[in-house]
This record gives sequence, structure tokens and C-alpha cells, in this order.
Amino acid sequence: MSVNAIKDSLSSIEFLPVQNYENITVLGFKTSNLNDFDFLTLKKGLRMGLVELNEENPGGVVDTIKVENNAVTPLLILEGEVLIGAKQDRIANTSLLIPPHLETLIPVSCVEANRWEYQTNNFNDSTNYAPSNLRGARTETVNVSLKKEGAYKSNQGLIWDVINQTQNNLNIKSKTSALKDVYTSKAETLNEYYESFPYTRKQNGSIILINNEVKGLELLYNNHLYKEFHERIIKSYIVDALQESKTSNPGNEDYAYNLAEDFRDNISSSKYETFKSAGCGEDSRLDNTDSMGSALIYKNELIHAVFFNKLTPISI
Repeated sequence: MSVNAIKDSLSSIEFLPVQNYENITVLGFKTSNLNDFDFLTLKKGLRMGLVELNEENPGGVVDTIKVENNAVTPLLILEGEVLIGAKQDRIANTSLLIPPHLETLIPVSCVEANRWEYQTNNFNDSTNYAPSNLRGARTETVNVSLKKEGAYKSNQGLIWDVINQTQNNLNIKSKTSALKDVYTSKAETLNEYYESFPYTRKQNGSIILINNEVKGLELLYNNHLYKEFHERIIKSYIVDALQESKTSNPGNEDYAYNLAEDFRDNISSSKYETFKSAGCGEDSRLDNTDSMGSALIYKNELIHAVFFNKLTPISI
């Protein structure tokens, strides 16, 4: 069962040494039930010319784009990956496995409100994730859409509101209200923060705290793949940390471990609802009083999971 794959992974978490900088604490971890699926990442697929991302049709459709996987292996797209170009930038609404030699439509959200004209013929990978606060807002509305309509749709208005608030909080001006401008404008600061959170050997996940509050948990099916995404995952939380006041003390290590374990235990003991994925496998969803998130399951194995804390509400 899908839920068993999630609970097995969470129960096997072994925390690594605590990393702190300013108001962020990262608790990297490793799990014991790793696997060696051979999936193609979006970055590699685009670089090798095996993957193409296009508008659904020449006129474009805001909430879907077309993916062509011409490789012999499944293509893995992670929720929150920022796709730039075409008529406007988008993010993936959920993590997906696209079968080999297949052209299909995938659900996305717009992260560039004030452009609707071709910038490039195709989409490219920006090497950024959407900030964790934005991904949390999107996850919550996709959960609602799945329950009501069985569709992976987000509340597009809320997405734009969160981006606008982020840019206002960070004093960023963007002609098209593009999310990518946040990362461009704050590149130096993001790099400065990130230096304190290097990948740790065998790490395949992290729990991230801001101002001594758990913000999210990120988990991938093996450490090699996680290492590829580690920097963009951590920077997605740094963007949110930059918008919050800095506490003078990040808290002691035991306190951080206790908070992380409580969060892990909460999502492990929660009830999940499972849906057919928009690609291969199943998509299990969590949405309770304290937390929300999703997990992509393939052949009864956990491929990718992300969970967010709901106790710190999104401010718009």
C-alpha cells in the first residue's frame, strides 16, 4: 500500500548533525529503505535533448503544458520545479513520472502574472524551486481540487498573491511579477546563507526550521538524486527565512531534534488519501489540522515526498 511506503520511510529516518545559520536550522537525515530506480531528471533530459516542454497549443493554456519524454527511461519532474520561457513561467503542481516515449499534458501554475507572449519557443529548467511558502499554498489548494474535482489544479489567484507579497517583503521590483526575479535579485544573499547548509554524505532528506518552527520535510528515494536537488530545496526555504525576523538564538540542538521528531511522528501517524497520479504511480495526500503534503509512490516505493507545517499560516 502507498501509505506503508510513506510510513516505512519516515520511521527509518536517522538524523544527521544540525546545521544553523541566522534564523534557519536544517536537520538532514538518511533513511534505510533506499532504491536505485533509473529515472531521468528534468535538468538532464533537457540538457541531453531528450525532453521538450511546450505550451499545450500555440495559444497557450495557463494551467497545463505539454511534455515530450523521448528517453528510454521515465522522466521525473518534482513539484515546485520552476519552468521558464514560452508564454509565461510555470511550476509543476505535483511530482510526476512521465513514461518513456510519451507526449502528455501536465498540471502547472503560473508564476509570472504579467506576461502572456512568447519569450522562447520552449520551456527551460530554471534550476530553482518555488519558495516553500508558495509550494505550501499551492499544495493546500491542489488538495482541495483533488477532493472536489479529482484534478491537480491550484488556486492561481493565491499563487500570484503569494509571489507579490514575497516580492514586496524583499523589496524586489519585477516588470512581469516573475518568481525567477526573486532568485536573481537575492542571488548573493541566497548563496551566503546556503554555504552553511552543505549536503552531507548519504543524506536523502531534510527537515527545515525557521525561527525555531518546523516549516517542512523533503525526502527523495536515494541520496544521489537528493544531492542533485539539495541546493534548490534549501534555497526555497531561505527565501522564506529572509522574509521573517531573525531570532537571536536558533535554539539548542536537542530542541530542534524534538521539534523535527514531533513533526515526523505527526505526518507518519496521519491518514492519507491516495489518487491516481497525473503520470505513473500513485499520489498520496495528507491534509490535517497541523500539516499537509504529498508523496509520489511508484511500484509500492516512495519516490518523492514533501510535507509542510500548517501551524504557521500563510500571510498575504
